[in-house]
Amino acid sequence: MRQIEAFVNAFFDEHLRTPTMREIENGTGLSRQTASSYLRTMAEQGMLEYDGRGGIVTEHIRACTASQVVSLPIIGHVAAGVLTAAEEVREGFVEVPHSLLSGSDYFALRVYGESMIAAGIQDGDLVVIRKASHASVGQIVVAIDDEGQTTLKRLAHDGERYYLHPENPEFADIYPEELRIQGVAELMLRDLKQ
Repeated sequence: MRQIEAFVNAFFDEHLRTPTMREIENGTGLSRQTASSYLRTMAEQGMLEYDGRGGIVTEHIRACTASQVVSLPIIGHVAAGVLTAAEEVREGFVEVPHSLLSGSDYFALRVYGESMIAAGIQDGDLVVIRKASHASVGQIVVAIDDEGQTTLKRLAHDGERYYLHPENPEFADIYPEELRIQGVAELMLRDLKQ
């Protein structure tokens, strides 16, 4: 039982999810039936939670997930369509596991429009943005032009200058006179209940 618990905890630390029964079998050398039997016994003894379908929660996993959540402000909306004026209205906060963030200076924006649908970003999604004034070609960025207009697009370069490329063929590339990067998109969150 301790071998299974140690494997589950180590697997969670590395992959940020619990292992499947096949992964437990491969990682411990125990058959799936034996591992499943031990998990049920461990659940009965209160050593962990196990739902019989693969959901495993140990004390280690509970402590990791409870203590490593960051609350990010949702500071407004960003257009994934035509350029629009930036809205700096706080909508609330969203909690994100700290392990998914590569730094400490983040905020979230609600997306509206359909110019980034081929990148998997849809109208109403929340995008977690790492504050940055520079980005690499190919990254999805929140950009502001010289008139204070803001949008979410992929940063591109045509050999002469940078431009903003939508991920929807119905929208045209945007070549602002002055392009200012406000941040780089790192995560997309979607409420599947809607």
